[in-house]
Amino acid sequence: MKKNLLYNLLVLTLLLAILSGCGNEPTVSSAEPTPASTVEEVTEAPAPAPTEEHSVEEEASIGEPMEEEIQYSEPLTYPLADGDVTFTILHAEPQLGPMSGMVGMSSYGDFETIAQGTEYIGVTPEWRSLSQMNGDTQFNLIIASGDYPDVICGVDKYYVGGFMKAYEDDVIITLDDYIVEDMPEYWNLVQEDETLCRAVTADNGSYMAWYSIYDKTVVNEGYFIRKDWCDKLNMDIPTSIDELNEFAYTAKNQFGLESVLLMGEGLDTLASAWGVAATTASGSGFAYHREGDQLVADITSQVYEDYIRQLHQWYEDGIVPRNFTELDTSNMSGTMEKELAADRTAIASTMVNSMDNLTNPDPDFELAPMVCTIDGGNIHSGQGERQFDSCSISTGCDEELIPYIMGWMNYWYTEEGAMAGSYGIQGVDYDYDQDGNIYYLEGITENEYGFPPMLYSRARCFSGASFGLMYQDRTVPFFTDAQTEAINVWTSRTDDLCAIPNSLGLNSEESDVVALYATDLATYISEEVPKFVTGDRSFDTWDEFVAECAGMHVDELLAAYQGAYDRYLTK
Repeated sequence: MKKNLLYNLLVLTLLLAILSGCGNEPTVSSAEPTPASTVEEVTEAPAPAPTEEHSVEEEASIGEPMEEEIQYSEPLTYPLADGDVTFTILHAEPQLGPMSGMVGMSSYGDFETIAQGTEYIGVTPEWRSLSQMNGDTQFNLIIASGDYPDVICGVDKYYVGGFMKAYEDDVIITLDDYIVEDMPEYWNLVQEDETLCRAVTADNGSYMAWYSIYDKTVVNEGYFIRKDWCDKLNMDIPTSIDELNEFAYTAKNQFGLESVLLMGEGLDTLASAWGVAATTASGSGFAYHREGDQLVADITSQVYEDYIRQLHQWYEDGIVPRNFTELDTSNMSGTMEKELAADRTAIASTMVNSMDNLTNPDPDFELAPMVCTIDGGNIHSGQGERQFDSCSISTGCDEELIPYIMGWMNYWYTEEGAMAGSYGIQGVDYDYDQDGNIYYLEGITENEYGFPPMLYSRARCFSGASFGLMYQDRTVPFFTDAQTEAINVWTSRTDDLCAIPNSLGLNSEESDVVALYATDLATYISEEVPKFVTGDRSFDTWDEFVAECAGMHVDELLAAYQGAYDRYLTK
């Protein structure tokens, strides 16, 4: 790739003087044609005077680290072209559910916000959509054909081996030569958050993709408890497992409940209270959690055994359903809604968006958000990550197109682009009141299709796309006070002390280990663990069971993820 030698020497000099927020800053290329932008010149702060005992270098090594200064890039100037520059993009179709056919939107090119932004930018994407049902098959067929579109979304999701394998196989390129100059809004955003910077770069610190990014993290799913029943029993909302047990056994007897706490076949009921990932499959099928910087396999840990023993006791005492192996307790099943409406349970888990579905004819019925842990403290498994879906540039893309493509993407990380992507079009979909608060207009709240406003708003913005800055508060205008309280409670009681990044990148050898062993182990665990819960298998054989699992390559699987996590920490 062409490089501007003078420019690179300047950047190299700056990098020797300061550290970037991400550790490894990419080299910048001025490949032509380039949209107008420059990197802001950084003035180095004067170094502290050396003491008699130590040099400046020695002082830096033994004292508190100096605060690092972020190197920001200058914004782009739009339009980038006159509309005659086009590029192709392979992207999953919008997740609009039953709305898709009615509103006639099968690709992101059908969004009015994107069409309006495209006209302003002056660069036009041509969309090729992957279906939500068999997108992985379609993706593999396109890759096998060798006829790559310019932009490929979801390489980390669809390509076996992820970004690095796709790069090694000459499917995608690294963006290091472009991202500082051609996606400055994205670059600046990433540099301000070290955790985010680690998450969006490969093991070697290179940029293999850009991501859609949330402006902040929130927890929007958790447990609700019958507050009206807590009040009748003169009990506070439980925060520890001991308090939960006191409520559960009292409520069962007082209200004649068949079960108090819903549990389905996945056995993930309150798993986070014990700090374990899950009792069956976890992503790859291998469940693990973090203790400090060490990853620990759930199945061989004492805390996991404690959790399963508690589930068994709840099963024996009728706190959880006796038919849990037959229950679908997912958000879409409606089981929780039916059980709550019929006064057959006191605790349920759902997303805050679905909270309105949790109703009961009792005029005193009231739900409250609940967070329970063993010690009554926080859940340490994390609030989630700011980045989600990704886009990469393929080796089939002409080099002269790259600045235009990245400039088009960059717009959606500007304030104007982010507002369009998150809320829609001002004056059509939303507006501001006299206090500067956002509210939705009748085009959303009284839409012609009769869809719930929150659902229909997704057809007006593109919050599920693989690019852009997405504002988490976009749904706040739809929420009741109770929903807002739920998010606040769940978020405030969750921290990242033991969180494991979703963005861990397995190398080829690690991927082979996971592919070879994880599914068989997960299958065996999912078959045997429910037997301990129901009593069909005695806890006297627990150690034997753990040894059997260990013999199914737990150590090799754990080492694979530990290797990926160790590399993550050194980015």
